[in-house]
Amino acid sequence: MDYNSLNSDILKLHPKIRCAGIYQTGNIQMWEKVQKGITRLFDKEKTNDTLIHAYMRWRTRQHDSEIIGQPMYLITKYAKINHLTIPANKKALLMVNTEPDLEIHGIIDDIIK
Repeated sequence: MDYNSLNSDILKLHPKIRCAGIYQTGNIQMWEKVQKGITRLFDKEKTNDTLIHAYMRWRTRQHDSEIIGQPMYLITKYAKINHLTIPANKKALLMVNTEPDLEIHGIIDDIIK
């Protein structure tokens, strides 16, 4: 899968999508694209740290998956962003940040496709 193209395609879905990134465990790689004109909230090091923490939270949510099924996505709403986490495959997570006023539920299906 071409993660750079995937991130670019996600940014094209809506101008209020701030950034899209893939975090791959194992070899610990990150691919990220930021919407043109967006001021980053975190530098690259802090972004990588945030992705690692998001992956750890994702893993804890799989704890009861035998009973309730695998998580399909997670949404966290912060004061300055919405954060969406979606599995890309068994070893990678897609992370999407949007402006806080974007109704993220309206674009989840498009992002997942």
